[in-house]
Amino acid sequence: MIEEFIGAKSTPSKEVNLYLCDEATACLAPTIKSSVIKPKDSLMGRVEDLLISITQKIRNDKEAFTDEESTLIAMSSLSLVTKIELDLSNYSGSDEAVAAQSEFVEALCFDVVTTYLAKLLQEVQQAVSELQYTQIADSGAFNKFDQECRETLRALSRAKNEAFKRYDLIAQTKARLRAEIKHFEFKFEEYCSGQNES
Repeated sequence: MIEEFIGAKSTPSKEVNLYLCDEATACLAPTIKSSVIKPKDSLMGRVEDLLISITQKIRNDKEAFTDEESTLIAMSSLSLVTKIELDLSNYSGSDEAVAAQSEFVEALCFDVVTTYLAKLLQEVQQAVSELQYTQIADSGAFNKFDQECRETLRALSRAKNEAFKRYDLIAQTKARLRAEIKHFEFKFEEYCSGQNES
């Protein structure tokens, strides 16, 4: 479900159901309309654009972040600015920086969405628990709701962890491949210089 919400590139369809209000004030009978979301209009597309903008601002070290960029930085459980700075120092080309890493963009989207949903769920859980004291007779329903909230929070945490595990695996594989290529180039140069001396 989260993959569809964020518009992950791994999902086969970008078609989603949207609720349209029947009137502007009350919206008591909304209708469902199927709509196709373009990749750039999805959350992944927006996050990718924001990462490109943030990366350029960090590289140029001149502009302040917009509200949207600041929100993305705040909603991430990672130190996003530090990661971008490290990537810029490690890779000379900007195309290899954070925004070009689709695996990282997807993991960041999972991080932001699950963090946001967890915060909302905790606020709802707190509000419902305050109601529990005024409606003592319904304690069974409140306890069930509380248990379902805890299970949902665990599921959100698992989804976030799985996304970061996928990113870590891909990042480790890419780093290992880069190291193997450098090792091969070193050995090849060594071999060629040995052939030239003979």
